[in-house]
Amino acid sequence: MTYYRVGVVVIKDDKVLLMHRVKNGKAYYSFLGGRPEAGETPEQTALRELKEETNLDGILGKCLGMVPEKEIGSLGLYYLCTEFSGNPELGGPEKEVSCPENQFSLAWVTVADLKTIIVYPQEVIELLEL
Repeated sequence: MTYYRVGVVVIKDDKVLLMHRVKNGKAYYSFLGGRPEAGETPEQTALRELKEETNLDGILGKCLGMVPEKEIGSLGLYYLCTEFSGNPELGGPEKEVSCPENQFSLAWVTVADLKTIIVYPQEVIELLEL
């Protein structure tokens, strides 16, 4: 694992904003985020990805930590975001490539439901200390 991904865990009113995916008939959720662009700090990456994927402007809270992202062979660095403005709306590359065979949508999931659904990477839930 030589590169990393930066993720954002958006929480409001006991709900977490996740990316819902349906790919090749398999449904799952993932935390928001992506890879840094040249010269970006992790914090800049987190805020850019949040804006691109959800159209939200956020203020980052604490760094939750780093987890292995086995599905993509990377390390993920995750930040908490509980302060943001705007209404979530799918955007960025996810909106551009979304199609019946590879669907992307945003979903608010209760904190309690995080433990009952398929979420990648699962290790981030442990960082939340729920």
